[in-house]
Amino acid sequence: MKWIEVKVEFESCDNPLAIDMIANIFYDLRIQGVEIEGPEFEPDTDWADDSEPLPQTRAVKAWFPENKGLSTRCHELETQVLQLEKKMDVTTTVSYRQMDEEDWAHCWKDFFWPEKIGTRIVVKPSWRDYTSTSPDELVMEIDPGMAFGTGTHPTTSMCVRMIEDHMKEGSTFLDVGTGSGILMITAAMLGAKRLCGVDTDEVAIDVARKNLLKNKIEPNILSLFVASLVHGLQAEFDMVTANILSDVVMDLLDNVRDVMAENGILVCSGIIEENSDMIIKKMKTLNFDIIDMKTEQGWVAIAGKIKRKN
Repeated sequence: MKWIEVKVEFESCDNPLAIDMIANIFYDLRIQGVEIEGPEFEPDTDWADDSEPLPQTRAVKAWFPENKGLSTRCHELETQVLQLEKKMDVTTTVSYRQMDEEDWAHCWKDFFWPEKIGTRIVVKPSWRDYTSTSPDELVMEIDPGMAFGTGTHPTTSMCVRMIEDHMKEGSTFLDVGTGSGILMITAAMLGAKRLCGVDTDEVAIDVARKNLLKNKIEPNILSLFVASLVHGLQAEFDMVTANILSDVVMDLLDNVRDVMAENGILVCSGIIEENSDMIIKKMKTLNFDIIDMKTEQGWVAIAGKIKRKN
């Protein structure tokens, strides 16, 4: 598969804020891992005298799969970057470079290290060594050459902690917008008896399947589909997760109860703080009890439990 390196170079009087804002644009496009480039960001590897000089411009980079959704994703990126220029004192330049899978994976290897993203869950790349610090830790392997996100974004880590806190062993589990499958792997490691994942991107479904099998999740408990939200699903689930955008969560709420078991729990994230009130209001009108809410770096995750089904 071919990949497109997307580079947003910028100049700003507030570099940390500009980095956060540009990174958030990528996160809105469901690209959960970015690389920061600039003269102040020296890499961890040793630099010899004849090495390439450190970058003199500042940039945020990410990688898009070269598939049928590429042009739409690039257009949305450029639109949001232009909107950012109007909001704050920043000038930007967007550039693209085609890469193959091997090159893309290599770019990630220097920046991806084991990281604890929940109370018990640790994500590690396959080529790194990791020694557990507790017998209760559960370690999953994710290869950036196959993944859309490493799981370290706040929305993912908050969802992981909510699964740890609220999912009962033996539950049935649905992940809407599964991406690299991290939340499905988390649920399996914590004892879910049946797993289902849906995504509109067929590449994501393939990525999730590979990562689930890499982590020795039994194939007979897995179902993965290319689908829009929960349309076409017939089963009911004890827990549903959706780490997507606020507007998409609002759409999901219209039908998600149809696939939730009695007393089922919905965990949703990808929500910026200013949108959390509208999500909570709609959940309450649909007879959800809000049982948990977490906030981190301007992002919110919300868990609601069905009181009863109409």
